[in-house]
Amino acid sequence: MTLHMNEQALDRTPDFHRHFQGRFLEVRGVLAELRGSLTRYGPVCCDVATTEIVLAEVLNNIVEHGYQGTAGPVELRVWADSAGLTFVVIDAGAPLPGGQPPARDARCLPDDPDALPESGFGWHLIHSLTEGLEYETQLGRNRLRGRVPAHRRHGGTRLS
Repeated sequence: MTLHMNEQALDRTPDFHRHFQGRFLEVRGVLAELRGSLTRYGPVCCDVATTEIVLAEVLNNIVEHGYQGTAGPVELRVWADSAGLTFVVIDAGAPLPGGQPPARDARCLPDDPDALPESGFGWHLIHSLTEGLEYETQLGRNRLRGRVPAHRRHGGTRLS
């Protein structure tokens, strides 16, 4: 299933835009750059820690599952405004199973806390901390778009 993504709402140049190779160390570096951009420009549109959690989950999923140990191209675009931060991530890795992100409550948890798995909660975090997630895969490219909503209103400042 492919969702239609209307990017015409994002009619201006991204506030943050990076192309990089899908490797864990590259992801870490890009997240540090983004964090610096969000904090360097004073009050911004969103919670920096929340944004970093969301994008770390998305980007690390691409490296681990999309590219499965081999590096591949990743593009991150970010737009900030007073209502939050919108992101678009594009990669050429394996598409999501079933052509869409796992449902928000797709994971069944055991009753026994000692039996909880150590991983597999990333998509629940992504769903919980974003709104408007859209995913599509076409011609060997995956595109995920979402929004980290503002927790409080600020005047917007362009990022580098």
